[in-house]
Amino acid sequence: MIKKYVFMLKLVMKKIKFVIAILTYNRINHLKKLIDSVLKQKVQANISIDISISNTYSTDDTNSYLEGLKKKERFHIYNIKDEVKENVLPYLVNCRNLASVIPKDADWVWWIGDDDILENEYSVQTVLDNILKSSDELTFVHACSSRKSSIKKRISKDSIINLCLKFGYHEVLGWISSIILKQNEIIKIFNKMNVNTNYQSNMSSQKKASAFNHSAAILEENHDKMGLFLDMPLVKEQES
Repeated sequence: MIKKYVFMLKLVMKKIKFVIAILTYNRINHLKKLIDSVLKQKVQANISIDISISNTYSTDDTNSYLEGLKKKERFHIYNIKDEVKENVLPYLVNCRNLASVIPKDADWVWWIGDDDILENEYSVQTVLDNILKSSDELTFVHACSSRKSSIKKRISKDSIINLCLKFGYHEVLGWISSIILKQNEIIKIFNKMNVNTNYQSNMSSQKKASAFNHSAAILEENHDKMGLFLDMPLVKEQES
């Protein structure tokens, strides 16, 4: 009993680097609100929260805003303005650039859209509390949206494929702001997405054939690995 208590204590006090990863494009006002919600997070002393942001193509004031954030601790920012090239999907370029600024020593990465926001100041701690309670080696966590959560705080633990079969493929893997992955796995996903571009192109425009190439990459790489589905309000849209 004492050995188990000591083990649990060490587990709870283990240093954890948690990263919020953000792709942004011409949404500076939304981006500021998201970052503010991250900076307000209250976590235990053994947890650090870093913020990784990629901005490749914005034409508003995002560039100058991010240059200011570069000077602050725990911000990792790709902020190089580029022109959209023919036969290149800007979204995938931004994903690749985001992968380059995610710290290599990160434990978990929460991929959040720049027009979304954390539900409350304990969202990150709640996620990590549930990760630490799990006896299995986890790869993936689905953080439920405030709009879709039943607020019953039910937790389902299973392989990712079984979570998709239970709750729905798009429900589990579709909305990026619900996706939390181990650091090494999300880097694999970004690389996979850039190999499987899955878009149609002509001389005048680039058009996605699917909005879910990230979901396909997650399922292909991790279908048999363990995940958690947290049926509780953790993240929400800034606009209805």
